[in-house]
Amino acid sequence: MAFLPVAKFAALAIKQVSKPIAKALTTSAKNSPAFSRWLENLGRILHRGSTWTNRMALGLDTTSKCSTISKEKAISDGSEFLGEGILFAIAVGATAWEYKSSNDKAIVAKAAQAEKERELLARVTALEDALARVEARQVAAVAVPSSESAKRGWF
Repeated sequence: MAFLPVAKFAALAIKQVSKPIAKALTTSAKNSPAFSRWLENLGRILHRGSTWTNRMALGLDTTSKCSTISKEKAISDGSEFLGEGILFAIAVGATAWEYKSSNDKAIVAKAAQAEKERELLARVTALEDALARVEARQVAAVAVPSSESAKRGWF
């Protein structure tokens, strides 16, 4: 009987559901005055970083002042970054959970294998002891008749 990888399906479902959740969170953050200011600042920081990186890649002067972007564009960029960050965090969490559960299964399997090896070793040791006792009895049984036959003088 084949077992379905329920943990993998659950992680996939969580990743699929995270997109609408992230969209709802970014929409509510845009509508909140406190979060919209935070998103605006985040959008402006991202714009400055992007501009600096582009200038650096092109070999241009990175010390010159960066152009400003509109408040709406900054909020939009900040909310997009927030949404992608939420999606990334959920994906990392689901992947870490999936890895941990598979690692736990491997640890349990390794412990079961070690227990089986201990049982087999104990069984081999018991069989070796039994064999040694049988061999000792056989040696004793072979030695006794030869000494008795020498005393009686048969053959």
